[in-house]
Amino acid sequence: MLEFFILAGSLFGAGITAQIYRGSELGRIRKRAKRVTNRLTGALEAAGDPGSEAQSKLQTVAELYEEALSWEVFDSSPVETLKDHGASGVRWAALKSAGIQSLGDLYRAREWAHQIQGVGTTSLERVNRAIASFNEVRQSEPVRIPTPSSWRVGPARDLVRAAWSVLEARQTATPKLERLHTQAEASKAAWSSIDRRTRFLQWLVGSRSEESLAELRGWVDAEEQRLAELETEGLLDTPQWARVPVPPSDDEVDVAFRSRNADFVAIIEAALGGGTDSAAGGAGAHRIARGLPEEIAARVQAFRLDESGMKAMLRSYQRFGAKYMLVQERTVIGDEMGLGKTVQALAVAAHLEASSPRSHFLVVCPASITLNWLREIERKSRLQPALLHGSNREYELARWMMQGGVAITSFSTLNALELPIHLERENKRVRFLAVDEAHYVKNPDTQRRRAVEALMSYCDYSTYMTGTPLENRLGEFRSIIQLVSEDVSSRVPDQPTAFAKLAERVAPVYLRRNQEDVLTELPERIEKEEWLDLTAADQAAYVQAVESRNYMAMRKAVTIGKADSNSAKVSRVIELIDEYKQMGRKVVIFSFFLGVLDVLEKRLAVVGTIRGGVTPSARTATIDRFQNHPGHATLLSQVEAGGVGINLQAASVVILMEPQWKPSTEVQAIARAHRMGQTEHVIVHRMLARDSVDERIVALLAHKQAIFDASVRDSAVKDASTEATEQGFAKTILDEEYERLVTAA
Repeated sequence: MLEFFILAGSLFGAGITAQIYRGSELGRIRKRAKRVTNRLTGALEAAGDPGSEAQSKLQTVAELYEEALSWEVFDSSPVETLKDHGASGVRWAALKSAGIQSLGDLYRAREWAHQIQGVGTTSLERVNRAIASFNEVRQSEPVRIPTPSSWRVGPARDLVRAAWSVLEARQTATPKLERLHTQAEASKAAWSSIDRRTRFLQWLVGSRSEESLAELRGWVDAEEQRLAELETEGLLDTPQWARVPVPPSDDEVDVAFRSRNADFVAIIEAALGGGTDSAAGGAGAHRIARGLPEEIAARVQAFRLDESGMKAMLRSYQRFGAKYMLVQERTVIGDEMGLGKTVQALAVAAHLEASSPRSHFLVVCPASITLNWLREIERKSRLQPALLHGSNREYELARWMMQGGVAITSFSTLNALELPIHLERENKRVRFLAVDEAHYVKNPDTQRRRAVEALMSYCDYSTYMTGTPLENRLGEFRSIIQLVSEDVSSRVPDQPTAFAKLAERVAPVYLRRNQEDVLTELPERIEKEEWLDLTAADQAAYVQAVESRNYMAMRKAVTIGKADSNSAKVSRVIELIDEYKQMGRKVVIFSFFLGVLDVLEKRLAVVGTIRGGVTPSARTATIDRFQNHPGHATLLSQVEAGGVGINLQAASVVILMEPQWKPSTEVQAIARAHRMGQTEHVIVHRMLARDSVDERIVALLAHKQAIFDASVRDSAVKDASTEATEQGFAKTILDEEYERLVTAA
């Protein structure tokens, strides 16, 4: 028995010794753990927040800029301006005799103006009330944002340079700080759990001490490896990236301002107070929430949008649009071309992803712009794209179903993918569906419409995006609204109505803003009608087409005439291209006819042509060549193929080779260049032939448009001016031209 107790004692002593040894190892590993957490905490404290510091400096500079603009307005406004704001019975001559010529003079003289002979207390009270009224009107207008041609002087220079610092900080420091924060939070959470289990007394009496020690050792080893990686990347010390970026030379800032104009404007707009997306107050709020009832607009404003998943800077109206989609859940976004409907949809997906990682999002669009969506996702968000189009679509579909992200597919491919079957089998949902160029599904009898409708029951949120929600009649607009709400679609009238009435009826699901509503900084658009006389060869070709009663041949003949000679229009285009080549401007030429593009390809040096049958990758490559070409370049495009889904901000000249039947077709084409991010004034040339089908088309459309302009603002309803079909117009024109040129001859 004694021997048993001696053996047990020795074994117990050995156990205690081993436990004490492991306890000392535990202490050493816990010290390593402390060094890890302290290193991360110290790195974050040392880095600070250069983005916030840069933003604070921008805010200060913005206030000085606004003050300078205010003085500019006051000094340029004659003192008599106050008559329009209720200041009556004031002896203006007495004020002027005292040297008070402008509102600025009056403000500076506020301390002694009451001493001026003939200007009493009552007059000054009226003047002060009028100044308050003047200020109220002035402050309701958006603050003028500097442009690339006007920013290098005075407070505007300080504002743009400060915006550069904010943008640079967000681009360089913010992602690195986010990585440090993420690592620190993850380490803190893991350490909090391990720390409790490996404190010496708890560990000593614990039943799983060996496992706890192994877990601690493994965690510290992994953390030290991550620290080594962060150190290699220079994130643990306080390098240059952790300081507020200092703007380079004005020339370098100018390059950035022009190339990333939309981001600069978004940052400056917010700093100037135009960044509010409130419908209840704030300059320009009524334009941002255009047409929405106060109750809906207020709910949208109150919604908090998580923008952490976005790389792009949202404009105030874009933020409002994204929040509207989230609040109303199923919507139609009819913003005019060039306002960034894509980035608004991405902001919705990024918000939903932030609260529910690895969610599934889906974009359905024309095949020609699938690659454009792919690029926009990569450039403007932190979302993971998957292209469900082309030969690799099955692999990408499987990956998307497993990992989530934003899937992009075309209308033509959607039906073949059988997504409802996959979603049902995997018990998954599409968190957000975005249908781009939604007028493609306006016809309920088409396969692509039915394929989209089949998805709706699997989608939590959905939006249908189109800058032209109506092409020929309100019935088609109603058809698109019907996709999101049967009830609201029943409120769409059969005949055109005032925009305010239509907007009120469809407000729960429909939001539309125009360029002039929200892009206050957009450069001027100069439109020129180039009325030309047909050459003898043009006239002969035209008469021949009329005699054969071939309407389309008539339209082509006045544009390109005979194949072996330059037509009046082609000759004029060659002259224009020579002029713009000297000016270094980029030009995009649109035509409805492939034959016209073929002729222009032979007569001009072009970087490429966008045709209806071109593959998305070839189309993207052509656009890149044009956008990145140094100096002058010319791009040709079919108006239907290149008029939607692409950005051509590099172009500052648009040439339309013939009049188009639907106003929306020309609007879309022009909006490829005259859109957010454009820094030059855009010149639009319309090539028109006198005494021809061109003149008849322009006259008929102008007559129709004039009728509707009396009651319908430039809005979704404007294309009702072409309610009569092109075939009907064509017959009328053909008959009249035949009578004029053949019968009468």
